[in-house]
Amino acid sequence: MVLMILVFTEPFFIDVNTVAVDTTKAFKPIKALRSVGWNILDYWPYLLGALLLSAAIVLYFVFGTRNANLLWLRLPSLPNHHTNWLWNNWNS
Repeated sequence: MVLMILVFTEPFFIDVNTVAVDTTKAFKPIKALRSVGWNILDYWPYLLGALLLSAAIVLYFVFGTRNANLLWLRLPSLPNHHTNWLWNNWNS
């Protein structure tokens, strides 16, 4: 069984008017694009974020991978007499 709920909204009216044009005057030329000046300091949050992210990645690979044998990742080891028994029975 499919439950369908119909939702309706009230109409939203928009009043659109035209711009008054004086037809007695001549046409004006289209203006050229303006360039907006910018400064490198406008982008300092992005540059700082990129610098911190790259430093974190470098520090992770330099210092984070040195101690790869973490205690919580080690598997419990078996005593030698158990591993010898397993090895000998596996190869027979």
